[in-house]
Amino acid sequence: MRVLYLSDNPTEFRNAYYYDDWISLFVHHHDVTLWGPGYSEPSREDIDGAELLIVGHGAFNVFVESGYTFELRKKRNFFSSHNDGYYGSAIRNLSCPKIFFSKNDYKYVLGKSMICKNEGIKLLITNSRSTIPEFAEHGVLAEWIPFGVDLGVFKDYGLDKTIDIGFRGNLNSVYNGGIRERLIAQVGVECADLNLDLVTSDDGENFLIMEDYARWINRCSLIVNTVSACETVGPKWWEEMACGSVPLAPENDYEGLFEPDVHYLSVKPDFSNLRSQIDRFFSDKDFKNNILQNCLKIVQSAEMENRYQELSNVLKKTLLCEI
Repeated sequence: MRVLYLSDNPTEFRNAYYYDDWISLFVHHHDVTLWGPGYSEPSREDIDGAELLIVGHGAFNVFVESGYTFELRKKRNFFSSHNDGYYGSAIRNLSCPKIFFSKNDYKYVLGKSMICKNEGIKLLITNSRSTIPEFAEHGVLAEWIPFGVDLGVFKDYGLDKTIDIGFRGNLNSVYNGGIRERLIAQVGVECADLNLDLVTSDDGENFLIMEDYARWINRCSLIVNTVSACETVGPKWWEEMACGSVPLAPENDYEGLFEPDVHYLSVKPDFSNLRSQIDRFFSDKDFKNNILQNCLKIVQSAEMENRYQELSNVLKKTLLCEI
């Protein structure tokens, strides 16, 4: 299949690995033309000959930064008085199926919905299950596919567990109600006698990336985690499980994916049993090993090739399109 894939090609490192994971999957399975800042300009034949258009995760930034006018068009003409941003009107007249890989759906839902309507995109894929009704209110069909993980990078490197409890990542307190920040602070207070490595960020500073990050996870027995914005299960969950570490997190639904003390070490929402749960984890070998084994089993479902198959099933169901 000939795929036209809209994205950006950043020169700086990208900490949202799922952008590149999806691109790599499609490049592996199909004849892909990548279009966006940092890529070569595609030919007219590459554009017009597309059998599937993907508006990738990185493309939304391109729309915003290049001056796309977020107004509902009355009709999708090739010629338009509106500012159509980087991609112009070239994708509007394509008759092939079109999908939108959305991201960070705790914001810009209306703008993303306008892109779908203006450009004839019939299906939006979201990582946040709770946002599907909101997109529906704007007349956009959205389907949920959870984050995945590259098991070639995030795996057991055979390293010693030198860190009892770790954390590396953004706090995102504005979007998660401060639960992550409070839990990390409580761990610091109640577990000061343990070997801690708690490094917080506001906007990606002090991040480790790819194999360096995976090797750090390998060294942790427990890693603090919580829901992300919109009650989303972020990719860190799968990355931690794949590396043989156990998430330490408040009890929550977690989009129906995980069970407390089965797939993560759970603590009460008020953290009142935090230390007793941690002590149980380190003292009860059977309890600890059961969680570890359950994590390793469930993470297989999140492997990127399995997520690709989930997408394939969604496309067959919604767009009658096979990939």
